[in-house]
Amino acid sequence: MILGILVLSFFLRVLNLSQSLWLDESIQVMAASTRSLQSLLTEYMVYDFHPPLYSLLLYVWTTLFGTSEAVVRFPSVLTGVGTVYLVYLIGKLVWDERTGFVSAFLLALSSYHIYYSQEARMYALATFFVALSSYFFLLWLRKKGSLTWYVVSLLLVFYTDYLASFILIPHLVYMYVKERKKLKEYFSGLGKGAVFLFPLVPLFIAQLKRGMEVTEALPVWRAVVGGATFKEAVLLPIKFSIGRISFENPYVYGGVAGSVVLLFGVLILRAFLKERKRIYFLALWLSIPPLVLFALSFFIPVFSVFRLLFILPAMYLILASGLRSLKPTFQQGAFFLTVAVLVV
Repeated sequence: MILGILVLSFFLRVLNLSQSLWLDESIQVMAASTRSLQSLLTEYMVYDFHPPLYSLLLYVWTTLFGTSEAVVRFPSVLTGVGTVYLVYLIGKLVWDERTGFVSAFLLALSSYHIYYSQEARMYALATFFVALSSYFFLLWLRKKGSLTWYVVSLLLVFYTDYLASFILIPHLVYMYVKERKKLKEYFSGLGKGAVFLFPLVPLFIAQLKRGMEVTEALPVWRAVVGGATFKEAVLLPIKFSIGRISFENPYVYGGVAGSVVLLFGVLILRAFLKERKRIYFLALWLSIPPLVLFALSFFIPVFSVFRLLFILPAMYLILASGLRSLKPTFQQGAFFLTVAVLVV
């Protein structure tokens, strides 16, 4: 069954893959395909407030396969499908295979995840590495995996997207609350891995300096790149639920968005009430990064919904938990209603 879900997720993510690149994609592709490797790392990256891994990947990818719209987006397609598979593995690990199937199927249909799995930017890749690090984290806690693989996957997050690296905070909180006996081993592993972050420090400092200069020179830029606003906070559950779909009539938009958010909210609340222990880590994954980034945005404008794509897998895992917590007579109907909403 998981193979069928992965085939479906791949099919949905390659539809319309050849549509025109938008501004950020075009800049990213131009930089990766026309600059030398040295220029890419020492000049372009200073102005692109992201770590270098995705740009390096795109540099190699475009060198090998060219720069057509579908080609440059294909790495995001693959990592998007990979994230669907990781959600299946996490669901299977935390609950059972059936819950893994449901979680993966729901994420496969998520229009918001599909959209960013079709974009030549780093967000799908970062989400994949966040899911991978969380999976290895849970495996290690259950004595089924190595701490080394967790540390390696976490390093890949840091080298892909600075904001996605905030996944470390839920991991730390979970360790402190639930696994204090393993804290020494955990910090020892993190300490060894931190050595490999040193090459990233000079670039990050240069990017941060440049970003602060731009923000001070152009105050309006804060509103463009994201900030701690009520609108952005409200859009987070809405876009996660219905994607980037929009309606000209605000009342229609509010009605549709409100209904879907209510449905998903009820299922998430049900999961909290009935399966609190099992979803504790997932709840931290879903809630802590947006809260921290919202607070941070009062000083550095970083809070935008798309930058939080890496918490989306946790939402669909919790939704699957909410569905499985229902009485058997309601499970099937609630499942088909949720699928119908995602399909529409």
